[in-house]
Amino acid sequence: MGNTDTPALLEVLAESDDDPEIWASLVVGFDAAKNCIVRFEYTNYEERARDYDIDLLVEPDEAFRLARLWGVRPVELPRACCERFGRLNPYPQLVPSQVKRLFGALSDALRENGFRVRRVRRGLAG
Repeated sequence: MGNTDTPALLEVLAESDDDPEIWASLVVGFDAAKNCIVRFEYTNYEERARDYDIDLLVEPDEAFRLARLWGVRPVELPRACCERFGRLNPYPQLVPSQVKRLFGALSDALRENGFRVRRVRRGLAG
């Protein structure tokens, strides 16, 4: 969907091959309000009306708590997230469903560890 609010300190956690008609990515960064954002972006090049994004918003106080838990500075969260959750991806080349599963695993891990996460969707919810 190409959300125009591109997170700062952006790190790409996973993305699918961009040759097929459907592409997906998973990125981590911060928004202007200093929320840590995990964004799943789904693009269907043949049916653009099916494009959508899902953001997981971790508010600044929760992001600070997560950074302390992982032993990093808050600004290092995007990189630390990629290092930790990138290991869940054993595939050199992903398909969109694998990127979405990785997003789900990250979302579940945050919630299971007691972090408050707000989910925001834009576009078709697939």
